[in-house]
Amino acid sequence: MPPSDVRRSVVEEKAVRHAVELISASHRPVLLIGAAANRT
Repeated sequence: MPPSDVRRSVVEEKAVRHAVELISASHRPVLLIGAAANRT
């Protein structure tokens, strides 16, 4: 099988900041992270 190019998604900084605000304001946040989210 030939190798293929992998495209990594790019997130807007504004969206990340908003997510941080929501998580920080939460009393008991629950984070569900998929397996690919922890790969760099």
